[in-house]
Amino acid sequence: MNTQRAMSRNGWMYPVAVLVAATGVFWLYRDYQWQESANRQRMLERGRTVLESLAAGIRAQSRMGRYRPERLEDIFVELTRTPDIIGVRLLEPDGASVAESGKAAFPTITPTESPHWQQGLLTVARVVRHEAHGPAPGWGRGRGMANEEGVPWASGDYTLVAALDAGWVDVERARALRRLIVASAVWLLLTGVVLVLVRARARHRELETNLLLAEARAQRQAELANLGAGLAHETKNPLGLVRGLAQAIRDTREAPQDIKRMARDIVDEADRTVGQINSFLNLARPKEPILAHVDLDMLLESLAPMLQAEAQAKGARVEVARTGLRAEADEELLRRAVMNLAINAVRACDAGGVVSMKARRTGADCTVEISDTGCGIAPEDLPHVTEPYFSRFGGGTGLGLSIVEQIARAHGWTLRIESTPGKGTQVSLNGIRALG
Repeated sequence: MNTQRAMSRNGWMYPVAVLVAATGVFWLYRDYQWQESANRQRMLERGRTVLESLAAGIRAQSRMGRYRPERLEDIFVELTRTPDIIGVRLLEPDGASVAESGKAAFPTITPTESPHWQQGLLTVARVVRHEAHGPAPGWGRGRGMANEEGVPWASGDYTLVAALDAGWVDVERARALRRLIVASAVWLLLTGVVLVLVRARARHRELETNLLLAEARAQRQAELANLGAGLAHETKNPLGLVRGLAQAIRDTREAPQDIKRMARDIVDEADRTVGQINSFLNLARPKEPILAHVDLDMLLESLAPMLQAEAQAKGARVEVARTGLRAEADEELLRRAVMNLAINAVRACDAGGVVSMKARRTGADCTVEISDTGCGIAPEDLPHVTEPYFSRFGGGTGLGLSIVEQIARAHGWTLRIESTPGKGTQVSLNGIRALG
């Protein structure tokens, strides 16, 4: 529940981190687009400048609606000597070439198709209007050239085409794309690192708070356990006196039979109560395990005779399988744990039932397993069987499995319970360090 509340409190971190990461990548991409647009704009400005220079050169050598082809060719050749100008071309209204220079492979486009981008090349075009008679407006004022000199301009729209080397735009685009990828990756990584650090800090504070609460609860439980253990210990003393008096009355020859019967009931009830108190003391004051070498076969076989009497009274039997395994454990605590498990198994059996006890090797460890063919455990009860005072057996204390779980935890073992109602139960202590 605390974990769910903590996740709910810290849930805002993830959408905020996603928003920050997306915003950063968005602005990096916008910067990439801006650089791409700026580079293309520079190329377009360069293309317009080339066209303006070409138009100015044509105007300079045109007189009285005529031009000299050799001078026009000189202008075109001179212009293409510039490193970034691949070629220039002047087309008549019908599409025939008037003059051109440079590489002939660049595309021929119309002004409506300008600008034209392709890999490493920018082609631009513009319209030049010219009339056949008289000086062409904007193309010279007719000084010093007779009408019969040169070639006359045809009437209509001429097209100026220029092809420029745009390879550097592609190079800059590739560089900008690499920078975008690297910067985006770094930004996402930094966002992730910050998220992890913030989450770790929040988790650290949460763990500190939980630790303080756990320490406070543990201290309170220890105080209550000590009080309960003290009360239980003090209760055993007067119970011992009551039991002694009742036993004396039971053993008196002159006492009536009904008095002896009541005295015997008092002794039995006192013994049962002392057993419950001892179980409570074992749970309240767990013993620290003292590890030693334990012969598992001998331990299980020593418990079998104590269980056979109760099993035979119910028409059941107890079986022990020898495996020759030895383990490292606190022998007294392991015996107590197995005894509790075996008693529960016997109580679950009816006539014809079988309780099996055995040890088996599991890698570097071994497992002690107690199984029965008894009534089994209901699925809704299974999660609660290790809770203190939870019991479905009449007269049970409900502390047996709690003590077993405590012993397993003290050794670093795990307690596993599998049960099928009507078919039986299998309980195992896993992770016991094997020897040999």
